Amino acid sequence: MPIPSHRLPKPGGYGEHRRQSGFRAIRACIRGQLAPLSNFPCPNGEQLLPAQTMCLPANCVIIGQAILSLPLTISPQGGLPVSYKVLVTDYAWPNLDIERSVLAKIGAELVVPTHGGSQDELAALAPDVDAILVNWNGCTAKVIAAAAKCVNITRYGVGVDNIDIDEATKRGIIVCNVPDYCMDEVSNEAMAFLLAGARRQMLYNDAIRAKVWGVKVGMPFPRLRGLTLGIIGFGRIGKAVAPKALPFGLRILVYDPYIDQKEITDRGCIPASFETLLKESDFITLHVPLTPETNGMINEKALRMMKPTAWLINTSRGPVVDTKALYKVMKEGHLAGAGLDVLPQEPPDWNDPIFTLPNITFTPHSAFYSEGSLAELLEKASTRVVEALSGQVPKFVVNGEVLKQPNLRLKVKK
Repeated sequence: MPIPSHRLPKPGGYGEHRRQSGFRAIRACIRGQLAPLSNFPCPNGEQLLPAQTMCLPANCVIIGQAILSLPLTISPQGGLPVSYKVLVTDYAWPNLDIERSVLAKIGAELVVPTHGGSQDELAALAPDVDAILVNWNGCTAKVIAAAAKCVNITRYGVGVDNIDIDEATKRGIIVCNVPDYCMDEVSNEAMAFLLAGARRQMLYNDAIRAKVWGVKVGMPFPRLRGLTLGIIGFGRIGKAVAPKALPFGLRILVYDPYIDQKEITDRGCIPASFETLLKESDFITLHVPLTPETNGMINEKALRMMKPTAWLINTSRGPVVDTKALYKVMKEGHLAGAGLDVLPQEPPDWNDPIFTLPNITFTPHSAFYSEGSLAELLEKASTRVVEALSGQVPKFVVNGEVLKQPNLRLKVKK
């Protein structure tokens, strides 16, 4: 039967009415049974309309003057109806307010593990979710196989080596990442390592704390202008390093077999082979994803090709550098120092002898972070999920081949 006119919102539209008096009319019928309105409190504490019989389909909800048809349930906590569930495997920030705000646009609620987020716990939560947000925890084949409804898996960040992409692709699930954030932060971190090494700041700091005063502690070291910086990996972050390094008078070599050489020369840099870059660079900074090709690419052979006076900087992925080999060659006096934001194992084994070397500076995989970059990351990762669950092909699909598969779970709206 029609909705009585006296029960509809005042003129001015849903948004205005909601601001003025909260939800006055939410009516749902789930599995053919009406939900008593008195069970669901309004955001402003107002009483909802008295329950009356309304002949609506089993998946309909009235919000203001609109009747929405969604695969929904309604949370007794109030607020918008819940149409989707999104699993957050783990997070390292104070709260999930940004994610909740973005996902509220489609009435999605978060599912968060409460017992440490083991693969068993994630797999137990997975059958009921429509999407998964992944931080540092693994999203393994076990979790993906259990996620029978999952349409999208999005990584909070650039690297996707902790997601079983093959399993997701096999099951028709789109995997996304967020490659367009923290370029400033990570490129700044690389430059900070470079400048601290060039000016021997950590060496002087440690000497002063040991009550040793004098410039001789760090001597000799060369003038920075005229030295050579080697950039391995010329994606967004590698490209961001170049214009920050050029004003210091550095000559820049770039190795990236997947980039057109003109992209390199147009930015004032020089294309080089891997071997040439290793042999000629005074500083080498790594900006590559972790793939079978890059895993261990900086091994003992590569390290011994570097100048004995060179510095190695890694803000990409820990396993790109063989840290056992790095310890060995640096213990022998080969290489002036290193700056490592990432390690093969995180958190590391604190008994690893690499921590005994005074000429390595460590940071705890924090190069990505600033308040601004974190907020950007959370908003963009959540938006990928909203896009997918709204029937759009989301930005930055990692496994593009899945879009052509007949078992693609995403139902694209035309």
